[in-house]
Amino acid sequence: MRYVLPLCLVTLTLGVMLLLSAPERPDAIEWSGPARVSDGDSLRIGDQRIRLYGIDAPERGQTCRHADGTVFACGDHVTEVLRDRLRGHDLRCTHIEYDRYERSVSRCFVGDVDIARELVAAGYARAYLRYSRDYEGIERTARDAERGFWAGEM
Repeated sequence: MRYVLPLCLVTLTLGVMLLLSAPERPDAIEWSGPARVSDGDSLRIGDQRIRLYGIDAPERGQTCRHADGTVFACGDHVTEVLRDRLRGHDLRCTHIEYDRYERSVSRCFVGDVDIARELVAAGYARAYLRYSRDYEGIERTARDAERGFWAGEM
């Protein structure tokens, strides 16, 4: 009976040591480096295909309308906006999950700036409310201020 308490302490101590020495979670994956932009919410770092978490931007070739009714290639425009923003910078992306196309859905940053947040705030992307509410208020602010594509019809 006198060995029960010390045995419990040894077991508890070993358990705590294992937890503290465990490697990072396998889903705590990061990619960093120069990015190649595919469209307004998709890119590559090396061979890794990445979709920006929490947003939906117009696809390449998709059209929108300016406030005066003229049609323009908003998908191509946001693609160029993202290319210009990332040009000359390394991007750091933290994996969240994989989508049905086996792309990493990730939060991506240039320095401390969340690129998805920046696109939504500028009115070039929507908060993808089906998957996240993280940018919902930012989208509302951009829409109310008629920023970017919100000045017309997206």
